[in-house]
Amino acid sequence: MHPGGASVFFDEEIPGQDVTEAFYALHRHEVLQRPQYQRLQIGTIKDEESVIFGRVNGALSKVPYAEPTWLTDGYHSPYFTEFDYFHELIITQEVGRIGARGYGDGLNSGSIIGLPPVLNFARPDLRKRVADEVLSGKKFISLAISEAFAGSDVRGLKTTATKTPDENFWIINGTKKWITNGVYARSS
Repeated sequence: MHPGGASVFFDEEIPGQDVTEAFYALHRHEVLQRPQYQRLQIGTIKDEESVIFGRVNGALSKVPYAEPTWLTDGYHSPYFTEFDYFHELIITQEVGRIGARGYGDGLNSGSIIGLPPVLNFARPDLRKRVADEVLSGKKFISLAISEAFAGSDVRGLKTTATKTPDENFWIINGTKKWITNGVYARSS
């Protein structure tokens, strides 16, 4: 089964066609280099060599602590547990000095696009609980886009949701992809 579900194989734009562009719009090349996916590779051209090379640990930056410690081997900060609200204040003020709002938005995109729908449309009790947890730094938030192909354009969604005849359940057809810190966010 495909990690995106069976709907990936039934989408009218996918089966029986060259899906190279669609694949790379949703995946990094490194996915194909994982041992569990080696058996899925087909269409190798005889006497051709790959021109795409995966990253190796440490190739991102040679400067210690320039990248997050989970991306590089060998560098581990002894101070990673000492970050607090005072440091957050400094970061916020320094990012503001840059004068480039997009840079700050990129750093805080989960809260910037994930929290406003909660603040504007959630029940008051849910709004307070979620806002307190996110703004205190206890939890991350993400905007959950229910379709990989739409990116952050919610108007471009193709996913459909239809209630069952007994109206107890929903039948959802489409793909799902979490964005903006979705790997760190919680659904509870």
